[in-house]
Amino acid sequence: MNNLDQLFPGLSNSVYLNTPAMGLIPQNVYNYKKDILDLHLQHPTRYFENYDSQLNQVTNYLKRLLRVKNGNIAFTPNFSFGFHGVLSGISPNSKIMFIENDYPSITLAVKKWDFQFREIALKADIEETIFKAFKKEQPDVFIFSVIQYLNGLKLNASFIKNLKQIFPQTLFIADGTQFCGTESFNFEESGIDILGVSAYKWLHAGWGSAFFVFRKGLEMRVQPKTIGSNAVDKESALQAIPLHKKLEPGHLDLMQLGSLAPALETLFEIGEEKIYKKIEQISRTAKTAFAELNLLENQIIKQSTSSPIFNLQIDTRNLAYLNNQNIICAQRGQGIRVGFHYYNSIQDLSYLLKALKNLPY
Repeated sequence: MNNLDQLFPGLSNSVYLNTPAMGLIPQNVYNYKKDILDLHLQHPTRYFENYDSQLNQVTNYLKRLLRVKNGNIAFTPNFSFGFHGVLSGISPNSKIMFIENDYPSITLAVKKWDFQFREIALKADIEETIFKAFKKEQPDVFIFSVIQYLNGLKLNASFIKNLKQIFPQTLFIADGTQFCGTESFNFEESGIDILGVSAYKWLHAGWGSAFFVFRKGLEMRVQPKTIGSNAVDKESALQAIPLHKKLEPGHLDLMQLGSLAPALETLFEIGEEKIYKKIEQISRTAKTAFAELNLLENQIIKQSTSSPIFNLQIDTRNLAYLNNQNIICAQRGQGIRVGFHYYNSIQDLSYLLKALKNLPY
């Protein structure tokens, strides 16, 4: 995993620990965006000729990354846009369960649509709490982030899979934005029915790129109200529109969504397992170091597994100090959030730890 500074020029001027907010884009993604814009400017006919083939390539790459065999993929500009489309197709009488303080695009949207809902407290024994809530009042729909954006709390893959096996009638909708690109994932075996992902964070494809994966056989349970010319070839086929196409009512931005191709090619060329192993190693080391400095919430310390996201329990006024030390991170909740991707190093962690021992507040 050499020459990362050349692949990610943004690493040259800072210790970048803000991937949970926005991932760095690699040089080849920048080159792709520039080439597509030049093509649109100078050869618009060729731009349109490449439209379908390039999006098909991205679809195939995503199926490879997420081990999708029987599902369908829809493209959207961001998770929030696609999620509203999904919610529009769920029966208004549905009982929906979600995690308290989950990503606002989930919690605010569910409340806006006036569903019956139950919020589950975000605490150390979150999986046990979810299971008890299911046993007490099995929801029609369970919506959750695999990794919580605030503090990195993660639902284990085995827990999600087992829960789905016990409650097969519940529709599982997952936000994988803070998860996909951090460890190996098999959609077919996950127990998840619908997976939505914004790709500008851990998949480093840039803004405007997102997708949803749908397990087959959901057409009767999810019937989005969105429709448009891009979703259907002719009006006579309105009744036969595939579920995933209903999230694509209009044209798709090839410059943004097509950026997923070079972004994923970067992952494949470096090697998925190498990337996941490095993320796991640096995350485990970081968790140990942060725990020794008493910087983590108890619920994170008690988790047997680690995500690459941490909310450091320090005075938020220290954000300016860290930024002045060229450490790029963000305030979230009552702490400072950092995240470690494969383009980060142990040296980055050491530099952060040194700064944390000299905080002004």
